[in-house]
Amino acid sequence: MVKATLFIDGARFRIYLLTVDGRSEVKDFFDWGIADSGMRGIVSGFVVMLNHMGSAGMADLTDKQLKCWRHSGEMMCELRKGRHRISAFHYQGRIVLLATHFQKTKDVETAEYDRALRLKRRFDAEGTWED
Repeated sequence: MVKATLFIDGARFRIYLLTVDGRSEVKDFFDWGIADSGMRGIVSGFVVMLNHMGSAGMADLTDKQLKCWRHSGEMMCELRKGRHRISAFHYQGRIVLLATHFQKTKDVETAEYDRALRLKRRFDAEGTWED
């Protein structure tokens, strides 16, 4: 089962985490990163970006923090902190769904974007919103 579970209820956007069979890749990354002293800054940076998006939208974020483009006919975005990336998709103009996490390397990006897109399309076909 695929669900979008509410993570942040902001004034501008509601931020959701994609869960597949009860597990969220992004939440797992956050939990692991908080427990690892060397990763706390990365996770905290993502949470600051998500809170900003929830309250103020995406317009103030730089390309270093957020990048959006068309990929295989879909508008895809990624949040960026150092080499870490979290994929995101817009729904109904006000909702962002976070799908996958990966570390940027030369060869991994296209495969990761395709994987995130497969999850997004699976959510579109069979997913539910969970507030």
